[in-house]
Amino acid sequence: MKHCCALVASGIVTSLLAACGGITRGQPIDHDRLASFRPGVTTAAEVERSLGPPLEVTREPGGDTYLKYLYATERLSKYAQIPVVSEFSRRGHAVYNGDTVYLHFDAQGRLLDTKEYTQHFDSRDPLPNGPIAAESH
Repeated sequence: MKHCCALVASGIVTSLLAACGGITRGQPIDHDRLASFRPGVTTAAEVERSLGPPLEVTREPGGDTYLKYLYATERLSKYAQIPVVSEFSRRGHAVYNGDTVYLHFDAQGRLLDTKEYTQHFDSRDPLPNGPIAAESH
């Protein structure tokens, strides 16, 4: 009985650790749809119909609006789940990928510009020295 309980407990812990292997936030951003948006023509309502509801909406005092869309993933190696191994082994690592899009609209709801930020970080790599560049469309 003692061994049976230990086996069940071990299985539960293993299942919980496996469930923590990856984290996803947001929905993938459709870059083909994003490329079809035209400054001065496309409205905020059209963007929301096309991409879905944004993660965040910011309204400026002058009437401008910013819509933020985000898709981020984190994948952990199987060794990252083991506390001692993850601290002392290069095998215990995580890979982070992020895709963030800001769409700027004027007070009439017409698209002014789009900024995209893409991040990739592997915890085994050295930290970058410079700022993250943005693409403007």
